Amino acid sequence: MKLTCTVIACLVLAAAPSAQAKKGAHGDSSQRAAFRQANPCPSNGETTGTCPGFVIAYIRPRSCGGADSPENMHWQSVEMAKQRDKDELKACNKVQIRV
Repeated sequence: MKLTCTVIACLVLAAAPSAQAKKGAHGDSSQRAAFRQANPCPSNGETTGTCPGFVIAYIRPRSCGGADSPENMHWQSVEMAKQRDKDELKACNKVQIRV
């Protein structure tokens, strides 16, 4: 019986959405929308929808303590974003503690 209760408790906790899950991988969607309103897409001038050739990126990555706020966001070309992702991954791998 005790094992059954433990299993049920684990399943309930695993199914409960976390605060990070609500924000998603790309942060709080309302913060991104606020950035878009203040900074229209460089390629088409729109404040909603897709922005061909550009992505919204964090100036200081959230994983390094950067804020999830419009002040910490900027438009970045897709090519530069891919390169930055590679560079950040290399940096993370260098400082990763081996257990």
